[in-house]
Amino acid sequence: MLEGLVGAQKVNVTTTLQEALAAIVDELTGAADGGGDVHTLPDIIIPEVWHLAHNPSESLLRRLNYEKRSDYFADMRPMSSALSVLVNGSLKGMFDARTTIQINWDAHMHSLSMRRLKELANDQVIGVALTCANSWVTAMTSINTTGQPTIIPRDEVWRVMRLGVSAIKSLDSNLRLSRDEKKVEMLIMHKPGDLMGIGGANSEEASIAQDFWSLCDTKISLGHSSSIADQTAAQWGLSDQESRAISNWCNRNQGRALWRVGDHSYRVQTVLTEYEKRVLFNTNEQTEYGDDAVA
Repeated sequence: MLEGLVGAQKVNVTTTLQEALAAIVDELTGAADGGGDVHTLPDIIIPEVWHLAHNPSESLLRRLNYEKRSDYFADMRPMSSALSVLVNGSLKGMFDARTTIQINWDAHMHSLSMRRLKELANDQVIGVALTCANSWVTAMTSINTTGQPTIIPRDEVWRVMRLGVSAIKSLDSNLRLSRDEKKVEMLIMHKPGDLMGIGGANSEEASIAQDFWSLCDTKISLGHSSSIADQTAAQWGLSDQESRAISNWCNRNQGRALWRVGDHSYRVQTVLTEYEKRVLFNTNEQTEYGDDAVA
């Protein structure tokens, strides 16, 4: 998660920075001394990480093989500055203290609402929150011992894609490992073209993002305009008839979509229950039930 948060500040997280972050976490949790295990190590917060990165101990310098503090600061300044933004800069307030609300971490389903963050009208804030959520989901699914598949819907994917190459690599890794880890990954975006324009021309980010469609066994498109349908057809290899289904048939009724499963396409009409219509899937207008109804 720390690598993702630092990378979100447009910092190139090199192997040197990765080693430093790992060493800082080990020292703060006591793992560097061989104490405890994953179940007993204390929780740490971002301000503690920033403080140690900004004021390295002698043991940290020795572990990272720095004889001079000036050499350490020269190498770690980008990382330290990125952490400072999280603690003292524009993102101050998100990581100041430990969680104060009670959460059932062992529940069968978790949902993260971005409603309060959207009030800030800051894409960076929401992107950083999504990075944290992604890291937590990855950690929780990695220790899943039930043997049951885990369904992970990822909304607002375009925000994560704009956080830099580290975030894109993390998402790419999740997709590639999903089958072995018994995960069903769902990437939700406004239109297929959201994956275009990521990073600069011929950049690593663009190369990885453009390959995402090949990692998706099933692709679903709701109704779109003719221009977006044409773009979708070009990216998914659709026929003219399938493109017209997106721009015409899908737009005639809510819930209609073109499903691309492997090399085959299907026109699908989604049917919702009355409860789903009333509470869970009403995204076009506010309902009188509020968040408590779906908690």
